[in-house]
Amino acid sequence: MTEPAKYDIIVSGGGIAGCLAALSILKHTNYSVLLIEAFANEDTNKHAGFDARVIALAAESLSILKQLDVSIDSLRTSKIKQIQVSDRHHVGQVRLSCDEFNMPYLGKVVSVEALGTFLFNQLKPFMKKGSDRLGYACPAKIVNIDKQIDNINVTLSDDTEASCNLLVVSDGGQASTANMLGLKTVKSDYEQTAIITNVKTQLPHSNVAFERFTSQGPVAFLPMNLGNDHQHAMSVVWCMDRHKVEQYLSLDKKDFLNELNQVFAIKLGELTDCSERFSYPLIRQQLTQFTTHRAVCVANAAQSLHPIAGQGFNLGIRDIFNLIQVLKNEENLGSFNQLSAYQLARREDKTLTLGLTDWLVNTFSNQHSPLVIGRNIALMKMNMLSPLKTKFAKISMGKRKSNLSNGVAK
Repeated sequence: MTEPAKYDIIVSGGGIAGCLAALSILKHTNYSVLLIEAFANEDTNKHAGFDARVIALAAESLSILKQLDVSIDSLRTSKIKQIQVSDRHHVGQVRLSCDEFNMPYLGKVVSVEALGTFLFNQLKPFMKKGSDRLGYACPAKIVNIDKQIDNINVTLSDDTEASCNLLVVSDGGQASTANMLGLKTVKSDYEQTAIITNVKTQLPHSNVAFERFTSQGPVAFLPMNLGNDHQHAMSVVWCMDRHKVEQYLSLDKKDFLNELNQVFAIKLGELTDCSERFSYPLIRQQLTQFTTHRAVCVANAAQSLHPIAGQGFNLGIRDIFNLIQVLKNEENLGSFNQLSAYQLARREDKTLTLGLTDWLVNTFSNQHSPLVIGRNIALMKMNMLSPLKTKFAKISMGKRKSNLSNGVAK
């Protein structure tokens, strides 16, 4: 019988989070890694275009990426220099500007395709012939997990086997890896669906990101940089009651833009074009515990959030950052002490971020008059009172306390 291939760490899931986790481990430790991805890679040289989805990376996330030696400065991005939050048909609003906080920007917007291709290409040098640092199994997924005292054995869908001291799960909330580990998921249905599209605007976006709360649901506009046009393209996430989604998806482009113009266009002039529309249901998923025997779940494998505050992937970056810190500080790979340290480092941030997201959803999805009045008063006070505004800005920029004092440095 063939012996399982032996690695120090197996990373299940080769999307953006998985590639970032694998790359960070390789750059900042001496551990060997097996990266497993269920879907075969498409053309990695494809140019990010108008239909590319985007991620808003908070300023703190960009700082973390640089500390991980994964700077995205070479990628085409759009800086977020101002954030405007408003409640449609009401006076309450908050404006945050990078100038107020002596920052060059509050965050950056990057296409998923560009970021994913960049991270995967950064892994390629570790895959060179003769290197034993990185193995890559694709297309493949874990179909069985056998927990041993000192290691975990996994069987893949291609009938190969591998063993590791630590399994890092980063394959999203829809995969079954966490279930195979015996971890339980708590789900809460927001009863909303998000429509995603990219639009062209009559007026330049001037690097402003908008969040507007409407009776249909929150809608966010993120500035995009398409190279030949870096001021008139924006990515839109429109959240609404899921019973209304098909009505909006079935509209032709002209009618859909008319509907979107009614809720937002005053900020950017007329919306003149839009890309293909996609939708996905908004469901809060969170593991009751994100570590177990010789295994840890990070990013969307550990929790999925409503996009209302744009914190999902930023929270995942902090998951990975703290994991790298723990791997450097605790020598016994996959041990109870190591995973306990990680759990302690991450618990408060996860609890606060998920709690804030749920509060925003519940507060701004409710059209009950007293609550509408109260939240608009709160927005106006926040805009006028420096301490409240500063606290809100820190949240928007992803700044959190950490229970680990030692940073990651080469």
